[in-house]
Amino acid sequence: MVAALFLCGVTSAQNWGTPDSHAKSSNTPIVAKVTLGETVQEAGTLGAFVGDELRGLATIHTDGNFWIQAFYNEGETNPDEFTFKFYDGTQEYTNCTTTLTGQEEGYGTPNSPVELVFAATQTQSVALVNGWNWWSTNIELEGNNGLQQLKNELGTSCVKIKSRTDGNLELLNMGGNMMWLGNLNAIHNEQMYMIQTNAACDVAISGQRVTPSSHPITINNGWNWIGYLSNQSQSIANALGDFVPSNGDKIKGRNGSADYLAAMNMWLGNLTSFEPGQGYMYMSNSEEEKTIEYQTSRQESYIADNNSSDLVFKPEVSRFAFNMSVIAVVELDGDELRSDDYELSAFVGDECRGSVKLMFVEPLNRYMAFLLIFGDKEESVHFVLTDGKDTSRSNDNVLYSDNGVLGSLTEPVVLHFGPLGLNDNNQTVVNVYPNPSKGVFRVEGNNLRKVEVINIYGQIVYSQEVKSDNLQIDLRKRASGKYLLRVVTDNGVVTNHLVKE
Repeated sequence: MVAALFLCGVTSAQNWGTPDSHAKSSNTPIVAKVTLGETVQEAGTLGAFVGDELRGLATIHTDGNFWIQAFYNEGETNPDEFTFKFYDGTQEYTNCTTTLTGQEEGYGTPNSPVELVFAATQTQSVALVNGWNWWSTNIELEGNNGLQQLKNELGTSCVKIKSRTDGNLELLNMGGNMMWLGNLNAIHNEQMYMIQTNAACDVAISGQRVTPSSHPITINNGWNWIGYLSNQSQSIANALGDFVPSNGDKIKGRNGSADYLAAMNMWLGNLTSFEPGQGYMYMSNSEEEKTIEYQTSRQESYIADNNSSDLVFKPEVSRFAFNMSVIAVVELDGDELRSDDYELSAFVGDECRGSVKLMFVEPLNRYMAFLLIFGDKEESVHFVLTDGKDTSRSNDNVLYSDNGVLGSLTEPVVLHFGPLGLNDNNQTVVNVYPNPSKGVFRVEGNNLRKVEVINIYGQIVYSQEVKSDNLQIDLRKRASGKYLLRVVTDNGVVTNHLVKE
């Protein structure tokens, strides 16, 4: 029988918890050697389980073995059978084929430990939707033909694979033969890829899980397409660890975004976490190159709640590869809204291109909208506000652009709405585009009579009488910045903001 073993202060980085030794009458002492693939492990955490219940926990002993007590109830007709999990400091392994039955005699000795073999090969399976997906993998691709695996898994469901820097691939029907054409030759763990499919499918990539510290991700000024290398869902702050963002840096996924507020050392927005298998975009405001090394366990920072469920208007996100982001506050009949009962939506014509609930951002004490607008070309976008019953259309319009950014945490876009419930046909609608622009703006609306542009000092810098439904404003000789547009129509006065780049 193995001498008694003692568990002293062992904690699990995988949040396995702590075994409840008082709930069981007996324990099985085990001295084990852990092998990952063909490599004997000299560090890590070993857990013994019955089902999902943790029954024992140990780290490496001074003799190079894992000494673990696995608790069970003595005298049971069917003794507990222990399975094992191993955590190497980066990832969790669960595919050990050895099981041990609870018994007082125990298993293994320091000179002859029981061997627990965990397969080094893992499989990551990601469900792709019909249309565009942002995808990455945490399976090691060095020495592993990841691109071939990806193509095999996609099969004829694939239309296109896009990378930011390494080229693209398309699957085309050439006279009845399906052929891959393009210049994408490999995939990399550090990157995110856009994958377009013609049908929903699962992509399973097999190999050894990556060690995130071995795959640092380079972040340059502007937009970066980044993969997520952990096999756990984590908050942004938790995952980024010691990485120091710049003020106003932005991270966005397919359905949400978050911005960094340096003054409070917080990520704020409706993107709350990184998810395995998903890809993300990181916009850096730093002129210096930086490096991300994903972490596995850190104290959480503030994360604003995502309250964008149960939407009235639902965009077809997967139709589009790209999006633009808007951070806005909403004025309803002249007063800034302070409620999450409202939904802000973006429309191109009658098609919804993005929709979110307003959310309370506690550090800023404001209700804000973190809206992603989906598209694939320059189009005029207008906004609709609803409380679930009535709607109102804003006269504020923007021009869609891939990866465009409007508003910030400290200077959000202000969207103006009249009272809810008015018939759109009776509202005065004025479209302005492109906005922002280099100085030339086109104004369109019904029964325009006069147009004025006012600078930040309240001075009228442009004034024009109008007797048509459209005109062009030329501000190319004016300073860059924000201007107020005042349009007089037969149905009333409409104001909007102009931004000259």
